[in-house]
Amino acid sequence: MKKHISEKFVKGEKCIYPIGGGKGGTGKSFIAASLGTTLAKQGKKILLVDLDLGASNLHTFLGLKKPQISLKQYLNKQVDDLNEVVLKTTQPNLSIISSSGCSLEIANLYYAQKLKIIRAINNLSYDYIFIDLGSGTHFNTLDFFLISNQGILVTTPEPVSIENMFRFIKSLYLRKVKAVLKHYKLNIICQEYLNNIQDSQIISFSNIMDFVKKYDIENHTEIEKYIKHQSIGLVLNRFRWQVERQFIKQIANTCNKFLYFNYYPLGNISFDHKIDYAIMNNKLFVNEYSHTISAKEITDISARISNGAPGQAPSVCSVS
Repeated sequence: MKKHISEKFVKGEKCIYPIGGGKGGTGKSFIAASLGTTLAKQGKKILLVDLDLGASNLHTFLGLKKPQISLKQYLNKQVDDLNEVVLKTTQPNLSIISSSGCSLEIANLYYAQKLKIIRAINNLSYDYIFIDLGSGTHFNTLDFFLISNQGILVTTPEPVSIENMFRFIKSLYLRKVKAVLKHYKLNIICQEYLNNIQDSQIISFSNIMDFVKKYDIENHTEIEKYIKHQSIGLVLNRFRWQVERQFIKQIANTCNKFLYFNYYPLGNISFDHKIDYAIMNNKLFVNEYSHTISAKEITDISARISNGAPGQAPSVCSVS
């Protein structure tokens, strides 16, 4: 039987954190660059991978000019090893794989190309790999997020941003559960149910597992355990004083109640005009403005990632 892409991920010891969100403009690239820089300054070997395919700009957040070598050369088979398109940055211990220069059509990768990228990333040797993903719920974006059993979702306090994050989570869940249940060769009733259900029809994700338990008693416990192994850290970016500081915890609690994966609040990043100034002037914000509240909040988030707060961040970093 041909396995779905999420069943082919290679297990390993490295920590891979895809960074996603429901809409553009939430600050995913900024956060990827900032967390990577902060951890690299602590002596960790960090790789940033720009998989915002067709709209690559992660290098600009690191103060780099447009890279002359990128994922394009790897996909075009000009190089055989993904390590050959890894670029060093001005920050020691921090490297990047850009997708700059790729055609706009790259956003619609073929299945084989997607699988090639995922396998290659899993074979790279770094302490932490942060993957900057595009916005939306395209299958490629969801599959890249599911490269790991942990990830980071970024939202801003605006209702539309939060609503789009919830939509992303629903799509992510359906993508994973369909892949897992297909792998287990469930009976025809379950298969038809999953093929026809849409995320808009889901009131609570427990509805799906309740249906599976009813019609496939043999497999449901193992399936449920595997699906719930997904842990997602939540970051509230562009936090302002008008917003309750515990709001990110409230969002995590809501997600844990209704949205089935394991969620934990990673923290807030306060709004600061200096962030926009640093980006516009090709400066690394956490280096140029390390004294600011926002930079300190980023440092706190990186500490939670590296230390693994009990009961929150995953205690073991491994690829599912």
